[in-house]
Amino acid sequence: RFIKRKEDYDSENIISPIKDYNRDKYLNRRVFIRILFTLIYGYGFGYILAIEATTIQEIKITIINFIVFYILSFYLIQIPHEFIHTLFYKKPFKNSGNTLVFFNKKRIVTSELNEEIHSTLLCLSLIMPFILFSIMPLIIIQYLGYVDLYLYSLSFANAILSSDDLLNIILQFFVKTNENGYKRLFIIPNNYDYLIENEILSESNNIKADNIHTHSSSPLHLLILL
Repeated sequence: RFIKRKEDYDSENIISPIKDYNRDKYLNRRVFIRILFTLIYGYGFGYILAIEATTIQEIKITIINFIVFYILSFYLIQIPHEFIHTLFYKKPFKNSGNTLVFFNKKRIVTSELNEEIHSTLLCLSLIMPFILFSIMPLIIIQYLGYVDLYLYSLSFANAILSSDDLLNIILQFFVKTNENGYKRLFIIPNNYDYLIENEILSESNNIKADNIHTHSSSPLHLLILL
């Protein structure tokens, strides 16, 4: 399934510029961006196969190489990707409020900003890894005059990683700055709280429904009504 259902549990550590943003909405909107990138890069990859691969064997080798390069790029690029985020934070090498968290659930590393930041710097922090590791490889490929499969897979892998950043850029426009023109990022908890709350609410509604049914059918209740 592509769209996360309400009862599904996930373990990702998600950061959003909107405090207490609905986790399901965030994941479903992020997957829309990822599907869009998959379609765009998939079309480009098909174009690569049409030009460079002339036999079935060459097609198989190209596809396998692309998959291997993509997986390696997806995990290795996380380190410089997140490091670049932190360069735009206030005193990035000294401030303990801005942290890199290694081996965080599904990621090798993630960055967490636990303080306010100017809205311009926030946008630059979010967009810069996408420019450096997704746009620049495509420009280099264009400059080289031929498609480098590794650069292409690197660009695709980082685009998928940047789906969170691009979504946060959109969301931060719906957040007002404080009196100093600052905003911040909030962690959307990756726990079972929303499941527990839904279960408690459901049980409460069931109990109320049972009580109404019991009272409405009792002789005493009928007598009172009469």
